[in-house]
Amino acid sequence: MADSKKSGEFRTLIVDTCALLDIVRAPVRSSITPGQIQHALEIESVLSISPQPIRVIVCNWVSGEYHRGVEGVIQDVRQQLKSMRVSHRQAVDVMAVHRSETLDQSDIDGWIEMIILHGKTVADSFIQLSPQMMATDEDERLAAQRTRLARAPAHKGKGSLADAVVTEFALRIASEEGLDSDGKPLAVLLSSNTKDFCDGKRLKPDLQTEFDIAGLGFASTWTIARSACIPSKFNTSYVA
Repeated sequence: MADSKKSGEFRTLIVDTCALLDIVRAPVRSSITPGQIQHALEIESVLSISPQPIRVIVCNWVSGEYHRGVEGVIQDVRQQLKSMRVSHRQAVDVMAVHRSETLDQSDIDGWIEMIILHGKTVADSFIQLSPQMMATDEDERLAAQRTRLARAPAHKGKGSLADAVVTEFALRIASEEGLDSDGKPLAVLLSSNTKDFCDGKRLKPDLQTEFDIAGLGFASTWTIARSACIPSKFNTSYVA
């Protein structure tokens, strides 16, 4: 069971790869709301100030997976936005007929590249400004065991080892961090991979038990992470 610590100690947010890629995917994913991106920006904005009200940690497995996957995500976003551009141009052409004039569409491609660049820049900053921590050999051994047994978030088939490593990494960090005096976790794992972590909106029961024992919180969105990790009295609107 996690030890209790003093109330007021800053939280530790452990960020999974999918949460970082969500920032890049947001323009074409209706499930990732503008409000969620706003809260990601609020968390990102406090990483360069001192003292920090929150510590964000990126595991080496996450940074590696992010760098391997981000360009593919960018290409997918670009392709989807350019497909939408076709519909946009149809609307502009119809409006041009109504107004009997030619309307400028030259900035559409520039806007697409701008929004992609903004998303990638924010996601990159989490990698650049957050402490990079290595998963230990024991984290990886336990992750391999979790994968063999297909224990959540691992499952039978390819692609689940990274989630298992991040889970073991986060459980270890949480055990070291403990709880505050109100019994709330000082460490929170952010992952939008609800398919493997959750049943509906809640953690899978066996996984919830493990998180409770370690004292690890869970957030499936940047909004939940912001609420769990940044003190309400800290006004991020004052952060440049």
